[in-house]
Amino acid sequence: MIYRKLSDEIDRVLPYYSVFVITGPRQSGKTTLCKNHFQNYSYFNLEDSQIREQIAVEPRQFLEKYAEPGIILDEVQRYPELFSFIQVVVDERPEYKFVLTAAITSRL
Repeated sequence: MIYRKLSDEIDRVLPYYSVFVITGPRQSGKTTLCKNHFQNYSYFNLEDSQIREQIAVEPRQFLEKYAEPGIILDEVQRYPELFSFIQVVVDERPEYKFVLTAAITSRL
């Protein structure tokens, strides 16, 4: 794994936030960074329609089940309805940690 200065910044700010978002273009290393930096967190790729369907059954319960010690939700832009549920869970349980990745695209 290539060392990234961003890792130091993540360590510095993570104690202050329940939700941490990493954005960038596709194939820029967001997922690799998260999987390596948050190795003990549960990981879910929201590009997978089966994962989205599983979450849709009981979104809040799903988030609470995997939020300790933390959860990585990769490609979260694929499931925008989930943001409201994350907010509710974090408002009630600020010790939970959510790491979200989102690809940014440019449209001409």
